Amino acid sequence: MELRNREHFLRQLMLLAIPIMFQNLISVSLNMVDILMIGQLGEVNVSAAAMANQPFFIFTLFVFGLSSGSCVLTSQYWGRKDIHSINKIITISLCFSLGLSLLFSLLVCLFPSQVLRIYTNEADVIAQGAKYLRIVGLSYLFNAFSTTVLSILRSVEKLKIQLYVTGSSVAVNAVLNYIFIFGKLGAPAMGIEGAALATLIARIYEFAFTAFYLFRVDSLLRYRIQKYYRMDRQIFRDFIRYCLPVIFNELVWGIGISFHSAMIGRLGTGSITAYSITSTLERLATVAVYGFTGAASITIGKLAGMSEFDKAYRCAKTILKSSVVLGLVCGGLVYLSSPLILKLYKIDDSTRAIAMHMILVMFLIITFRAINNSGIVGILRAGGDIKRSLMIDILPLIFLSNPAGAVCALGFQVYAPVVYLVLNSDQLIKTGLVLKRIQSKKWMNNLTRTREQAVQNVEVE
Repeated sequence: MELRNREHFLRQLMLLAIPIMFQNLISVSLNMVDILMIGQLGEVNVSAAAMANQPFFIFTLFVFGLSSGSCVLTSQYWGRKDIHSINKIITISLCFSLGLSLLFSLLVCLFPSQVLRIYTNEADVIAQGAKYLRIVGLSYLFNAFSTTVLSILRSVEKLKIQLYVTGSSVAVNAVLNYIFIFGKLGAPAMGIEGAALATLIARIYEFAFTAFYLFRVDSLLRYRIQKYYRMDRQIFRDFIRYCLPVIFNELVWGIGISFHSAMIGRLGTGSITAYSITSTLERLATVAVYGFTGAASITIGKLAGMSEFDKAYRCAKTILKSSVVLGLVCGGLVYLSSPLILKLYKIDDSTRAIAMHMILVMFLIITFRAINNSGIVGILRAGGDIKRSLMIDILPLIFLSNPAGAVCALGFQVYAPVVYLVLNSDQLIKTGLVLKRIQSKKWMNNLTRTREQAVQNVEVE
């Protein structure tokens, strides 16, 4: 790719990435607002909210896997401008995501204490976390609908709606947090339960906003339940073939990352609090990376859907180089600002020291994470290389870093930041595997079908 063409490509990529970055920033801000306000209630409540959000973390990764898998197909069909097939995919995705959310909601609402014992053995943390989980678990159904629909709209380059929905939802959540946690404007002071109630209402608001846009406002897809309620058998088979491995990928990866919380959760309340703060700052550091990855996925998917493989490969190399720069810059900015951020939390000096060491580890690994995220999600998966991207993503995590981290945490009670480093050591191995696979050019596949092909396949059956 010539320099001028590369610069033009980066400009186009950033036009897609910037709205996604802002949306991610707003989402992270929502989490930071929750943690900061709950942080005024003490370390036990911070730890309780962090542990109670671990089931939601797994749930959202499952929904993200479903949405990401759907977007592999929708972005490629978008390259062909096949709106009919995209609408069929929306129907299938919503059926899966709403069914899944119902199961998760029942589990965490009926058995909150049992779920929390997976992550920690601190009785006070479990008691407070159960109060939070019983309420926030009701939000899963609303979140599943919004996440699925907004992800698919993003894959067809409808980006502003997600920014509007998320931005206004953060405002709703922040105001209600202030009212319900501290008992303002005549409301009772509900503490951690008030934070959960605020989140539930914000998720209902997101659902209403998204549903109204999809069914009443959107003029591109013109999705109507009565028109697309029947599943297309051929597209359903493609969905199962290409989306289920992505769902499995995200689920296993999510359980693996949740395992990090379970291990650090055995090292005491101070370590749990430090890990919660570090995780929030890590999400802040990767806002630009994930936005860039989302834009890369749309771009690579469109090129693959049009079978423009040479251009896709050149674009992939530019994406990887840019992800290195983003990782270094964003990680560095968060690390340098972390002492000021930590002053906002009511934590003791020992917890503050643990947090600072964890944040240093986060800074050291963030560039590798940026390369891997862009490579696995933005390039390999978008290019249709589903199975290989799955293996690269989860095998080092399951068979190397997590077992080693468990030995450090459970066997030797190693200092929490060292455990955190060991648990993230898989990122280094993934980087080598990602670069090798992309260089092989074996990851580029056109997964779409023409309408004529679909009809012929049905007739053969």
